[in-house]
Amino acid sequence: MLPGIFRVWIPLIVFPALSAIAFHFLLGNLAKSGGAAQLAKQCPPQGRGPNALSYTGFPSIDGTLCILVSFFEAALHPDNLPLNVEFATSMAALVPLPMIEASREGRSIVLAFPVLIGIAYQLFGAGAAFPIYCLLFILAGHHRLTSPQAKITRAHAEATLFALLIGFVVLTGLMYAFEDAVVTAIWQAFPVWMSVLQSCHLFVRRPSRHPESGYRVTQLTYILTFLLAAAGHVAVMYHLWGDVAAIKHYFVPVIEPSAGTTPLSTATMQFLQWDATSS
Repeated sequence: MLPGIFRVWIPLIVFPALSAIAFHFLLGNLAKSGGAAQLAKQCPPQGRGPNALSYTGFPSIDGTLCILVSFFEAALHPDNLPLNVEFATSMAALVPLPMIEASREGRSIVLAFPVLIGIAYQLFGAGAAFPIYCLLFILAGHHRLTSPQAKITRAHAEATLFALLIGFVVLTGLMYAFEDAVVTAIWQAFPVWMSVLQSCHLFVRRPSRHPESGYRVTQLTYILTFLLAAAGHVAVMYHLWGDVAAIKHYFVPVIEPSAGTTPLSTATMQFLQWDATSS
């Protein structure tokens, strides 16, 4: 009886609570600081804002993209560069996990669509979405998969690494380099692009022809993302070394933002601080 409680009820309590706390500090603080209102002003219903472009031709999707593009336009302010480098490189370590788990031969249907968790990252923040993924991971029993069920074929492992490098790393680099509204809008759908790239790779290198274990390639994926995250962290800390005030400014999230008076670049930085902290 007791093991069952630990396996089911404790995760059902802990992870939704973590997600709710993250949601409060992410979207709640964004609204309280005035950042959400500033974003709304840049994307009026009439479609006359600076980023209110026809990205897809569907007004509801274009409205959401306008908000996201405006958010990242403010977040990419030069004053936020240290946090942006830290956030982008550390996210690379988090992004491939759902895709890797979805590639296991014995995976549960609830983890079969990593693109959905990626879209949740974009809409609500990774800090709010990732605890729910962890809950599904535990309830689906992925941590108890035996060796045959846990196998990832080499074809799937290579496809995941390819999708990560092109669909996230390269696309993120392009967004930071160009700071263009259309490129930023394209980046918002990186979970979709990763899924498409993985499928294209699997079409060329089919699992039926490469059924051998992809353990080494999966290891390589995690090693590369760790090195990328570590390099970003070391570079940022080297730049800020000795400046305690700057380190606190960039990495210690604000509990209670100034109501309605926070510049948008600062409000978005505070959002990313909480996103990094809670994910």
